[in-house]
Amino acid sequence: MTDISGSPQEKLQALQEHFARLLPGRVARCEELWQALLDGGAPAETGVELARELHTLAGSAPSFGFSLLGKNAQRAEITLKTVLPHGREALERVRGDISDCIAEMRRLCGGRDEAEAEGRSGGLPAVTAAQSMESRGTLIHILDNDPATGY
Repeated sequence: MTDISGSPQEKLQALQEHFARLLPGRVARCEELWQALLDGGAPAETGVELARELHTLAGSAPSFGFSLLGKNAQRAEITLKTVLPHGREALERVRGDISDCIAEMRRLCGGRDEAEAEGRSGGLPAVTAAQSMESRGTLIHILDNDPATGY
């Protein structure tokens, strides 16, 4: 487990680094589930599991500085949820769209390209907000209990 002692900025940085370490595995899991759906032999729950994983990444990735990855996860999630009830033929029609989103998520796992593309030098957007609030005498921490990260 990641040590989260220290200042609020150090705690947030530790959480971001922990998330970034887990991210390649989570994206790889999305790739595995997507490939299983495309192969056609996967149980029906595979689509639901993939949608859930994409949804989690769509929500959590931007909180940890991976907003472009989160947007790709959201796009893939919405597309998948739209076609899942309509069967294999509908899934095939969006194959390229979802595959492209997941490939882009894989590319963005490192975060450095994304930070440069968005004009950031690194760190969490929440650190700036926390510092701003701290200068006014108020500090607010918002953390999500994500079972995948343990936080």
